[in-house]
Amino acid sequence: MVGSSLQLVTVVAMAIMLLVVCFCGYHIVSKRRRALLHLPPGPRPWPVVGNLLQLGKRPHQILYELSKKHGELMYLRLGSVPTIVVSSASMAEQVLKVHDHVFASRPRMNGAKRLLVYDQSGIALAPYGAYLKLLRRICNSKLFTTSRLQGYKNIRMQELKFVMHSIYKDSTGPLTRGGVNIDEKLAIMGLNTISRMMLDKRIAGSVSRENAEFKALFDEGSQLLGSFDIGDFIPYLYWLDPFGYQGRMKKVHRRLDSLLENIIHEHLHYRNEKTDEEISQDLLDVLLTLETDGVDQIHNLSKSSIKAVILDLLIGGSNTASATLNWAMAELLRNPALLQRAQHEIDTTIGNSRIVDESDIPQLKFIVAMVKETFRIHPVVPLLVPRESLETCEISGYTIPRATRVLVNAWAIGRDASVWKKPLDFNPDRFLQESSHVNVLGQDLELIPFGSGRRKCAGMALGLSIVQHTLACLLHCFDWSLPHGHEVDMQEADSAVMGMHKPLLPVPSPRVVTPLYMQQQAYCVS
Repeated sequence: MVGSSLQLVTVVAMAIMLLVVCFCGYHIVSKRRRALLHLPPGPRPWPVVGNLLQLGKRPHQILYELSKKHGELMYLRLGSVPTIVVSSASMAEQVLKVHDHVFASRPRMNGAKRLLVYDQSGIALAPYGAYLKLLRRICNSKLFTTSRLQGYKNIRMQELKFVMHSIYKDSTGPLTRGGVNIDEKLAIMGLNTISRMMLDKRIAGSVSRENAEFKALFDEGSQLLGSFDIGDFIPYLYWLDPFGYQGRMKKVHRRLDSLLENIIHEHLHYRNEKTDEEISQDLLDVLLTLETDGVDQIHNLSKSSIKAVILDLLIGGSNTASATLNWAMAELLRNPALLQRAQHEIDTTIGNSRIVDESDIPQLKFIVAMVKETFRIHPVVPLLVPRESLETCEISGYTIPRATRVLVNAWAIGRDASVWKKPLDFNPDRFLQESSHVNVLGQDLELIPFGSGRRKCAGMALGLSIVQHTLACLLHCFDWSLPHGHEVDMQEADSAVMGMHKPLLPVPSPRVVTPLYMQQQAYCVS
């Protein structure tokens, strides 16, 4: 018995010694490799998992703290994936402007996650190359032209009035849980706005069983895409799926693909009954025309590409806008003086005899400044969408090897004290004074909520317009306050799109004389 115990202790001791030797050897090899390649500084990685365990639930915050110690260009190893983290506007300029052609690709996903997005054949996730250039050309010349977006203005206004009417009904009836869940209402508005522009149908809040299923699958798919998958960082552990994400992704993909096929079939079925002008009404019709006729003499689109683009636009254009508006309203509820100032600007410019129009936004300078400040301090995609280097390059004297993943920490850049005075304060006036020149559409690297360079968001002008116009209408139409005894919880949610941890439940009170905002819409709800 004693001999067996001693034998067990010996085995355990040898195993521990072996692990120590392996760790020391790994550390020595990693340190020598870093010195030989002259990689950027960064925290020491562990064997196998690298720095993965250091990231926590809100990696943008952890990486921001690590950058204070290791620098604005930081090297980590996430599992087996070499990664650099950019945490300043000057380093973002190097990555997104100077070397944009090097960092223009996206990392490849593994397994079911890649299946869910049709082998990354959409605009946001496609690897850099001729196919991506084709998609960008289609976006710029066919989908997001000024004239086409202007043609969808009536849809945007209808959905905005619809949500205003919903808030108005709640404000005049018994409120539950202390107030109105505006994040939920604005998310429905955002998704329906994009789905009507894209598919000519409302998905959220629809009475149709098929649309309700589509909405549920869409929400689950969006959540799964943002989930942690060990196979993305340690490919040979792809089979390890403790939470069952792989099976769920395959199930969601099969059903979502079937529903998208039905929608495409409906469009094709009715194309013969439409005039040429009617065929070009929604974005899916545009894509189907390009599939049939070809983009040009060389290129055309596949059905999978069309489905991937549909999902891209629905995901990118719905939750992000509502999350930004939620943060803006939270900041205004914490700062009633700013809310009153914004309303005074709207009343002075618009009055109370008409609704706010999209064309009014350039005159509402304080509203524009508030949206910029919200983007700065609450970027809803805090690490942007990851990039990957196509070749080895040098930045600030450091070597960045080929196939290195790139995380641009927009959350940290918005808190860079060398760029922003009192960066933790919510102060829209900074965009009316010293930073009035800063643009959010990718030209100025100190504020990049939509990214910059070759991989910036294709629909950023549309998204910006929706956020600015909706915020102006919310403040014009209603007074807002917190339920008695409540405070705003500014904690961030643990999700890919950085919303609020707890729902914001303010109390609305109608303030304009005109009933135009509250008119129930007469259009058909699919």
